[in-house]
Amino acid sequence: MVLLYCGRVGRRRVFIKKSPPLTLAGFFFVCFYDQSDQSDQSDQTDQSFVIFEKTKIMQDYLFTLEMSVRDYECDMQGIVNNSVYQNYIEHVRHEYLKQVGIDFSEYTRRGINLVVVRAELDYKYPLASGDRFVVGLQMRRESALKFAFYQDIFRLPDLKPVLKAKIIGTALNQRGRPEIPEELDRLMK
Repeated sequence: MVLLYCGRVGRRRVFIKKSPPLTLAGFFFVCFYDQSDQSDQSDQTDQSFVIFEKTKIMQDYLFTLEMSVRDYECDMQGIVNNSVYQNYIEHVRHEYLKQVGIDFSEYTRRGINLVVVRAELDYKYPLASGDRFVVGLQMRRESALKFAFYQDIFRLPDLKPVLKAKIIGTALNQRGRPEIPEELDRLMK
């Protein structure tokens, strides 16, 4: 068994047990252990505990971002309003594009507009105020003039599926005609 140091959770030093990983429903779960050395008495009170690892999620997506539900995003039922999920996934798309060097303001100055032409959202489970969640993103070419973002939201820490989305977009040139910019084209090859 190999243990890798990850950091601290409270007063506990946390290590990942690298082998063998547990799997359940396609997700990898890794046991975390508090391995205190003999000189540190305060860490010896709790010997071990288990939390979920998002290893599989991180591997399946080009980009992931953790977020939290804010009170004002909830409706009268006490759950996140359906329209707010589109804000969440849009924010993640923008953060991904920024990370890979696509600058919306620069595109606009050049007369290029990235637009959504279709949004498909399948709601699986509601989020509530204070819930933490992770959004995963994949990007693929759909046709010569369209691309798609495949995005999933999972509640943390249990990785319960919350939303599955497919967002189809294109880029419009200065004449308002679909045309994929070279920088965006390279992302999808």
